[in-house]
Amino acid sequence: MRTTTALLIALTVAGSLCAAFAENGLDERSPFGIVCPWTDIGQTGARWTRCGAEATELVNWPGMEPAKGKIDFTKAENELGGIDAREKLFPLPILGYTAPWAGRVPGKIDSPPKNLADWDRWVNACADHFRGRVKFWEVWNEPNIEFFNGSIADYANLVKTASAAVRRADPSASVLMGTAGVDLDFIRRCYECGCGPYYDVISVHPYQWDPTFNDGWFIEKLTNLRKLMDSFGDTDKRIWLTELGWATSDKRITPDIQARLLVQAYVTALSLEHLGVDKIFWFCVKDWGGPGYGIYNDDSTKKPAWFAYQTMTGQLAGRPYMGKVGIEGARCYAFGPSRDENDAVLCLWAPGMDAAPTKLDVPVAEYAAYSISGEKQTLKLDADTAVTATPAPQYVHVPVEVAQRLAVMTDRREFPWPDPAAQQRPSSFVTVMPQPNTERPWLITGQHGVLRLYVHNGQAVAAEAEIKVTLGSASTTARVKLGAGESRETGVSLLCPIGTKPGLADLKVSAKIGGEEIAPQVTSVRVALGPTVEFLGNSYLERSMYLQPDPKSGCSESMRFGSEWTYKLDAPQSGSALVQMDVGANMAQPWTVSWSQDNATWSTLFEGQSWHGLHEGRIDGLRKGSLYLRCKGTDEQFASAVVTFVP
Repeated sequence: MRTTTALLIALTVAGSLCAAFAENGLDERSPFGIVCPWTDIGQTGARWTRCGAEATELVNWPGMEPAKGKIDFTKAENELGGIDAREKLFPLPILGYTAPWAGRVPGKIDSPPKNLADWDRWVNACADHFRGRVKFWEVWNEPNIEFFNGSIADYANLVKTASAAVRRADPSASVLMGTAGVDLDFIRRCYECGCGPYYDVISVHPYQWDPTFNDGWFIEKLTNLRKLMDSFGDTDKRIWLTELGWATSDKRITPDIQARLLVQAYVTALSLEHLGVDKIFWFCVKDWGGPGYGIYNDDSTKKPAWFAYQTMTGQLAGRPYMGKVGIEGARCYAFGPSRDENDAVLCLWAPGMDAAPTKLDVPVAEYAAYSISGEKQTLKLDADTAVTATPAPQYVHVPVEVAQRLAVMTDRREFPWPDPAAQQRPSSFVTVMPQPNTERPWLITGQHGVLRLYVHNGQAVAAEAEIKVTLGSASTTARVKLGAGESRETGVSLLCPIGTKPGLADLKVSAKIGGEEIAPQVTSVRVALGPTVEFLGNSYLERSMYLQPDPKSGCSESMRFGSEWTYKLDAPQSGSALVQMDVGANMAQPWTVSWSQDNATWSTLFEGQSWHGLHEGRIDGLRKGSLYLRCKGTDEQFASAVVTFVP
């Protein structure tokens, strides 16, 4: 075996990249996207741009409707003209945030709208104005973290209302809902709130921060998302990665490392078509004052990532994924011929920080190869010649029959292009809202409880809603009259059958609003022995109870990280508290959870030295009033809590 690198016969700098993307990339099926438009960004080969939500003018409710009823499309039209006519990009506008006059909390654009009729009217106006020019609409940006100060049920109502409003104006348009990270707990609750029939594409942001790409974590996250979607019957819906990126403001991430991480993440995502992964948007176009995620510097000069993006699209746009090539010490993915080319491309890199010699089982021949920045070389290879795989991906062109022999394809699965017109999407909805100060509705076993129902009539005429709610052997029916486009909250009393075991139970909801049957939904309720507070880490409710002595505490998807923080809950009665917490510490370091009623004298509730997991305990002698729970440890993690107050 020859241990030298592949024999270099000639090295030239490509004067221009493969022109295949110029034709193939214009297809709206292109997977290549970027967050925020910018002059010349179309030259990268990106075909999609995500915009709006205060970052840009398409569409930004606070900027478009500064006063109720006065919508100005001028700036949005100007932006769309640049995106479409100049850069040849397809837009993905984010519907949000809330106009200051419309918020539940006046002046706060991260607050849910006080009146969903205002949200409905604005979304409908946007979808009508841009009908045929905007085909996909995303509902809010990262609603599971600080960008949305409302509950999961509030977000579900935004999704459902937006869905109905978009489709009244443009039945061919599609609606996205999504999260920061890949927040399975949040998405599961959205499903339980009945979002399934109202969205077409899921949007997630699988960020990583290390200077090496953890493809195992990446694939596992998206595989688990696919399983969750399938479990709720959404086997045909696609997954879009609408943010993904690394920042050069992190001293570990040099511009060259950022460039290679971009390609590694994109190519790995392209290999996940069997999961329904369909589009990938880099965050973001420009550094914007220091965060460092851009492929342009603040002064608009191009970073290595810009050229890596352009090379990647030039090499791969229009090429179908063929499968993964199993070679020692490297990652290698095969892509077939495009409409303009009759060869295949192997994208190859070393997964760590160091180069690794490896071998490709190819016949003796000369092969064209391109570096991450588009430099061309001719390689003389055979099965015994070692190829140096570097952390910077390279593209090797081989005959199609060679790629077919080498590539192993995961079982294919077809995901139809979203066609809302072919599916009857409901215009009206019912959402079971949790009681105040908890994230999941609760009932006390053997007692009657009042469930809050939020009902929306999305039809153009007045209608009566008939709603049936069932839990085990118990059921009840509510009726409410609604005007055209009207929403209303109503309460319904339901007996939680005696003998129902504490824990999660399925609450079945069916409804008919006017002549429209609403798809039956199953939401989980907490059956408990007393009033219950339940919340996820880093949720809206968690933030409302959160006291933070450590300014360095961090946040993530349904997870709180930090060294010390405290929650303040209201104990509605004297007695005891039954506490379940998913808590622990990174790398199984020491951690504690303590409780207090005066925020001064503390007693230990849980302690350990472990990764986060479920722990159960009991607090006795509790007085009505405040209950404090303090988490303290080395890089402690908190995922969820359920606190039930019993006499």
